[in-house]
Amino acid sequence: YSRFTAFVQQDDILMENLSVSECLQFAANVKSPGTSEERANRVMDLMNELELTDCRDIYCGSSVLRKGEKKRASIGVELITNPSLLYVDEPTTGMDSFTAEKLVEILGRLAKRGRTIIATIHQPNSEIFAMFDQLMILALGRTIYFNEARKAVGYFDRLGYECPKKTNPAEYFMKILSAENFMKEDDQGDVLEIAKKRYEDAVIRMHEQYHQTENAMRCDVDTLSPEVTELSDSELEKIKYVAPWCTQFLYLCKRSAVTNFRSPQSTVIRLMTTVVVMVLGMALYWQQGSYGYEDMQGRVGTQFFVLTFSFLQSMQNIVLVFPEERAVFLREQASSLYSISAYFVGKVIAELPLNLFTPLLGLLICFWSWDMNSVHGYNFWLNLLTMELMYLAGTGYGLVLGSMVSDRSVMIALLPVVTMPMLLVSGFFVFIGKGKHIMWLIQFISPCKYIFTIGLRNELEDSPLTVPTILHEGTAAIREFYIGVYNYICTTLPTTLGCGSTDPDIMAATGQTFASIFDDTMEPVSLGNGQRVLHRDGHFVLESNWEYLLDTFDLDPFSWWENLLAVCCLIVGSHIIAYIALSIFGKRV
Repeated sequence: YSRFTAFVQQDDILMENLSVSECLQFAANVKSPGTSEERANRVMDLMNELELTDCRDIYCGSSVLRKGEKKRASIGVELITNPSLLYVDEPTTGMDSFTAEKLVEILGRLAKRGRTIIATIHQPNSEIFAMFDQLMILALGRTIYFNEARKAVGYFDRLGYECPKKTNPAEYFMKILSAENFMKEDDQGDVLEIAKKRYEDAVIRMHEQYHQTENAMRCDVDTLSPEVTELSDSELEKIKYVAPWCTQFLYLCKRSAVTNFRSPQSTVIRLMTTVVVMVLGMALYWQQGSYGYEDMQGRVGTQFFVLTFSFLQSMQNIVLVFPEERAVFLREQASSLYSISAYFVGKVIAELPLNLFTPLLGLLICFWSWDMNSVHGYNFWLNLLTMELMYLAGTGYGLVLGSMVSDRSVMIALLPVVTMPMLLVSGFFVFIGKGKHIMWLIQFISPCKYIFTIGLRNELEDSPLTVPTILHEGTAAIREFYIGVYNYICTTLPTTLGCGSTDPDIMAATGQTFASIFDDTMEPVSLGNGQRVLHRDGHFVLESNWEYLLDTFDLDPFSWWENLLAVCCLIVGSHIIAYIALSIFGKRV
């Protein structure tokens, strides 16, 4: 029924980064029929009617826009379709007397031009009270008075409630319909309960007297004029939205793009955060080497660094911006401005350019400064792809959270609950094997797991990274390791070594050491699986290359393409869940 009625909420919920004229024009584009020129003329006429021409270019979230002007802008958004009935909830709340009186005067002019305006108002002053044509007073859900406002004082005089001279009638009516007004000094016991009982009896008595008086103006809701044709549900559905879906999508996409561009949280702060964090990372991982445990640790750390940054920043952007926009969405849904699907798709598409540019900016800062693996021509592009996918996945998970929770503080509190499990099962902290950990199943819904697998393979595969381990004599563990290497060489490799006993006791009795066994071979001995033994600087060294290091993480349950496909499925799935949640929790009433 939003084509025929409109409701103006007490809180002025408008897009803060749009001007007054842009808010009205958007409502006209998606709700008002006619050509573009006709809609523009309609907006101009409405701004003149509501006296908004002087503030037409001021942003609705600006402190320059006064309370009265913002309220009139909210009324204008609802009046764009020229509804026959307008509900206004406490329009003068928070206004000074002059602003409130001016607003009610404008509402009076609108009513005289063929509209019915129903307003709830809290203790208006005498001048505002005198502007109302009809007055309805309710108490405990019962009608106490419904007639012309100017007759109310005389009516209550006849009931024995005489309004003192030079007293605001509205304030007097509120006083006599308050439970505290029925308290007496000589009451004993539960004073409030006694006063409440008197109050209820008085309300019932006034309600009965209202229905007995010939001045009552009752409306029989079951009686329809013979000229009125009742609309069926199918007809109501057809006129639910004026603009077709594609038109809604285009205007919503344009509005989201404009608000994102003007929002410092969505643009400036996001890009500045990216630059600052990546510069800090650049200082931490500057020009990594390719030999040693520290270099290996650094290269693995870079992958987790960009993964974590992309995931957290994309979710944080939703948490900071979406709650404010969600309130506008709910109001516009109540007014049937557009469909939920058009809004959701338009928002996702409008934010896509910035969501794709931010990871690119971060990678351009860190890729060459970190000396990341560039053996193959696709290494850079695969790094970019993983960052982009991680960013989109974080956006999807953030939208799921934002669609279900409306309060920003609650969203911030829930953010670690959502992100930490995803990061913990990525494979960076601990290996989560099947049946070995209670969090095993969480890894399949964690985009961090798949992205870390792809990123680590991309960084280590075919890279010159080598991690050496010096083999020392003396410990049982090293002796056992030597025995395994010695037996491997003697049994699987053609060698001229004298393969004698490797029993530690026999070797000790003969004065033989494990190092002396390999003295005759100076060439590196490959052990397979990315490891080899060689003699360097008087020590025997076990070197592990990228193949062995990658195998130790055990992160390759699927191929590259299967991991990429899994991430894409999570991105699409999270957006679908977010849309369903928004359809449930954002359904218009």
